[in-house]
Amino acid sequence: MKRKYFNALNYTLGDEDTRLELALCPSNSKTVFAIAGSGGRVLPLFAKAPATINCVDILKEQLYITELRIESVKALTHSEFCSFWGYSETDITATERQQMFDRITLSDDAKAFLHAFLGQNGWRRIIYMGKFEKMLIQLSGVNRLITGRKGRGLFLTGSLDEQQSYFHKTFPRLRWKLVLFLLGNSTVLNSILYKGDFPKKNIEGSTYQNFNRIFSSLFERIPIKESFFAQMAFWGCLKFKEGYLIEADPELFEQIKQGAHTTTVRYIQGNIVDVIANSKERASFLSLSDVPSFMKGDAEVTYLKELSEKIEPGGLVVVRGNLRVTHPLSDGYSIVSDQYQDLIMKETTQLWNVQVYKRN
Repeated sequence: MKRKYFNALNYTLGDEDTRLELALCPSNSKTVFAIAGSGGRVLPLFAKAPATINCVDILKEQLYITELRIESVKALTHSEFCSFWGYSETDITATERQQMFDRITLSDDAKAFLHAFLGQNGWRRIIYMGKFEKMLIQLSGVNRLITGRKGRGLFLTGSLDEQQSYFHKTFPRLRWKLVLFLLGNSTVLNSILYKGDFPKKNIEGSTYQNFNRIFSSLFERIPIKESFFAQMAFWGCLKFKEGYLIEADPELFEQIKQGAHTTTVRYIQGNIVDVIANSKERASFLSLSDVPSFMKGDAEVTYLKELSEKIEPGGLVVVRGNLRVTHPLSDGYSIVSDQYQDLIMKETTQLWNVQVYKRN
C-alpha cells in the first residue's frame, strides 16, 4: 500500500456504522483484531468484553485518537464523554474540554500529539477535526447552497413513510443531481481526501451512479436522522442526536466502560495482515474495515489465505468495500454474508459492500 494517504489524522468520527461489527463480535471473545481508524469502530466492541483487543493502524496518529477514545471512557462519565467529544446540543468551552483531557491517562506520545492537535484546532468538538469530517463539512456547505431548505426538509419528517413521500414529492431532486455529480467526481475525492491513493473502482456503474444508489438507499430505507453520514452531508454536523455514534448511547456506554476496565488493549502500528500473520495469538474476530481495497496485486486475492492459520475455527472476518470490492480466495472459509443481510441493510451510512467470512 502507498503511504501518501496515511500521513495525517484522517478520521475523528469515521465513516462506518459499527452496529454491524458489534452484533457479529461474539461475547467474551479471546482475541479481537480491528482496524483502529478513529477509534469509533473499535470502542463498541468493548461491550462484548473480549479478553484482548488489538487496535491496528498503519498511521500512529489514528492509534493515538483511538487511545483517547478508549481512555476517555474509563475516565469520564457518560455526560462528560459526550460533551468532550462533541455529542451535545451546546458545546462546552475550550477550557472545560482541556480540563477533561488532563484527567485522561494516555501514553506520553499520544498525550503530546493530541494536546498539540486539539490545541491547533481550538479545543473545539473533536468529532469534527479529522480530514474526512472537514471534507464533509465543506461538501455540506455546497449541498446547502444548492438544495436549500427543501433538501434539509427531509430530516424534518416524522416517519419513514413520510420521509419516502417527501423524497418523491418535495425533495429538490434535480438540484440534488448536481450535488451528486460533485460528490461523485472521483477527482474531487482524490484531491480533497486521498491525495491520489483513491482505490480504483471495480464495481458496476459510474461513481455518480453509485453515490446515487447509496443516497437513494439512505432516503428510502433508513430513518434519515439516524444516519450520521447523511447528517454530515446535509448539515455539516450531527444536528439530531438520533445520528450520534452508538458510543454515545448511555446503556451501551456503561457496557463499554465495564469492558474497557477488564479488556487488555494493544496499539499496533503496521499492516494488519502482517500483524496478524506474526501474532502468537489466533484471532477469534477480525474487523478489517476497507483495508483490502487498498491492497495491490496478489495481496488482495491472497490475504484470507495468509491469515487462515491465525484465525480460530468459527472465527469471523468482516470486510468492507465502497467503490472497490475485493474477491479473495476463500478456501478454508464459508462466505456467510447472506446470514447477516438484515444487519447489513440497516447500516446507517449505506456506503459499504460488506463481506463476512467464517473460518472452517
